[in-house]
Amino acid sequence: MVEMGVLNPVADTKTEKFELASRLTDLSGKTIGLFWNAKSGGDILLEQNA
Repeated sequence: MVEMGVLNPVADTKTEKFELASRLTDLSGKTIGLFWNAKSGGDILLEQNA
């Protein structure tokens, strides 16, 4: 008789809880960086908002 092994390709999920970083009350005097990830239309969005 031939044996056949079956494997489950689904990995176990790993959950980890963590504290969120404190938030700024406003952006006065701060510098904000905008990043384009090369998706379609992103260059237009940056040109209009930069």
